[in-house]
Amino acid sequence: VGLTGVAVAHVGTSVTVNATITGAASGYVLHWKNHGVEFTTTTIPTVTYTKILTVDSITATLVSTGRGCYDSVVSGVKRVADVTSIPGPAVNAPRMTCYPNPVHNELIVEAGAAMCGVVVCDLVGQVVFRGAECGARVTVPVGHLTAGMYFVKCSFGDGGVVVERFVKE
Repeated sequence: VGLTGVAVAHVGTSVTVNATITGAASGYVLHWKNHGVEFTTTTIPTVTYTKILTVDSITATLVSTGRGCYDSVVSGVKRVADVTSIPGPAVNAPRMTCYPNPVHNELIVEAGAAMCGVVVCDLVGQVVFRGAECGARVTVPVGHLTAGMYFVKCSFGDGGVVVERFVKE
């Protein structure tokens, strides 16, 4: 299984990845993962997802559904970088910390500059919280979220964006 698609895209945009499958029976299922976490399953060799990380690591596991076939094959990794991460992070990018991590009810986000927007996304890029609160310290309610890994994306007045990962318990 080989993967092809764009090498760079903006965080928050749709990205399509195609699988080239050779030597497989006609019946199969593809389990698509980003950084080892499954985000969807398809019966066709293509997937479209919302880009959420600075660098996504997409893999596809092909599982045969043919009668008497139980083999599976894991693809190589398709890396999709964020356009703003090429050629590297800005020298003056604000520092951002999130705590407590893991979190139960409220996530505190602190940055070295005033944030002008906070978005929380799940692993497939679906926005689960959007806040317009401004300041260098923002409290994000996360008690309503199910347990798992999430990403908090903070926007700054100069157009900069910083993304951090956190775990909801």
